[in-house]
Amino acid sequence: MRQPLEIDRRNGNKPRVVTDRNVGYKYGYRGTHAAVRYLSPYEFTMDWEIQRATYPRDAGQRFNKAQHHNDANLTYSPYHTYLTESGKQKLRLRHELLPGVDYRIHGDEGITQGRTWVAFPESAATLRHEWVMVRRIRSAVPKFDGAPLLKNGSKNDHARHMSVFFRPWTLDEDHVDEHVPHAINLCSDDVAWQDAWVQWCNGNVLSQQSKHLIINFQAVFCMRQEDDLPTGDKKTDTSIILTVEERKSALRTCMRQSKDGDGKMTNDSSAEASFKLVQQAWGTLTSNTFDRSKHVK
Repeated sequence: MRQPLEIDRRNGNKPRVVTDRNVGYKYGYRGTHAAVRYLSPYEFTMDWEIQRATYPRDAGQRFNKAQHHNDANLTYSPYHTYLTESGKQKLRLRHELLPGVDYRIHGDEGITQGRTWVAFPESAATLRHEWVMVRRIRSAVPKFDGAPLLKNGSKNDHARHMSVFFRPWTLDEDHVDEHVPHAINLCSDDVAWQDAWVQWCNGNVLSQQSKHLIINFQAVFCMRQEDDLPTGDKKTDTSIILTVEERKSALRTCMRQSKDGDGKMTNDSSAEASFKLVQQAWGTLTSNTFDRSKHVK
């Protein structure tokens, strides 16, 4: 999933372009914090963003302090990290600071500049003091580099991509559990991706939100295959004005319709085929979903 390039301006004297913003890699080492452990990559990207941890630009003690709120069990601080003695000295000399050596994270979670954040675990040493997972102010729609599913891909191709997007997984073997497998174990060698995906959908989806996201994503993808436009088509939307009743009607989820031979409106055959294809390929997702709160330690 795509994230734009970032300019690291923490050192005002030496701003630089950030090139190591691999979201998938960092997601895999997010740890076991209750807020992020059972999120799929798609859900994680919707509600969280990965930012470079901030540190004080002044060696004064007032910028290094953090307050702990016992009731909320959160650390409130003006920056995600604090300066060590070596960091203070380097800052005065305008030298580059090293994460974990010259500045260190303020605990496992906190609030900085009004934004809630979660730290990477101690086991992710290269990420722990350099990056933080920050909750978005409002949910965002994830953007993909290229097409999320191959236009001419097989059912196994689609199932493999869907598994990576919508199933939680980890890259840390110590954080594997019943519901969060290692990435290489999303599908075993003796099972087809399509079968593994359908099996997971039937009783192992971790939340109602996940279920709705999967259904919507699959339905939209199937309809886009039906309505694919030529590459050079540059049609623009036409503005329309709706009455209150028309707007309510427009917001309802309805299958596309067309006129039959007698002029009556009936469900469009291609739309019906798309919905059937979704159920055949991915399952109905009607079984009970997993309650995350019961599995958070």
